[in-house]
Amino acid sequence: ERYMYLPSIGWYLILGSALAPYPIALWTVVALYALRSHFYIPAYEKIESLYEDGIRNHPECLANYANLGERYIHTGRLIEGRDVLQQGIELDPENFLCYTNMAAFWIQVRDIKKGLYYTQKSIELGKQKSSWFIVQAMRNQQKEVRKFQSRYNREVYFPDVGKKEEPSVGSQVVKEAEHALAVG
Repeated sequence: ERYMYLPSIGWYLILGSALAPYPIALWTVVALYALRSHFYIPAYEKIESLYEDGIRNHPECLANYANLGERYIHTGRLIEGRDVLQQGIELDPENFLCYTNMAAFWIQVRDIKKGLYYTQKSIELGKQKSSWFIVQAMRNQQKEVRKFQSRYNREVYFPDVGKKEEPSVGSQVVKEAEHALAVG
């Protein structure tokens, strides 16, 4: 979306040449384009705004869902990130980018089983729709998650009762976050 103006340059040159003999019309068109640009600037205020605007203006562009979901997750807005990624998956169940970022969400909330599921799904879909490099990165992530799962299962205990914590605490974390959002 950031480069949508590039194909317009030719039209601007043609329009400018055609309107050169009519300076009032030319400056009216220039003023209208400047006004449109001024109202569009808030979309670039922060990266979230850019992706949100992209979803509003181009809801069929799944990269916007993947990017916004990832951004929300990285800024701690986990539930919003999960919801945006879920929308992307619902729009295209074969969109490996949303699966990749959904894996990151589940890993971050410590639901390792779901994290591994989404990682595996992104690898399968990535083989068809992505580069070898991306698929290899997901395989490496899968190995790291399995190592984490092994460490997590060995080392995490409830301190007061001395029994192991379940490795799938993500669902509880999500429920608590959703409750906090609902309560405000």
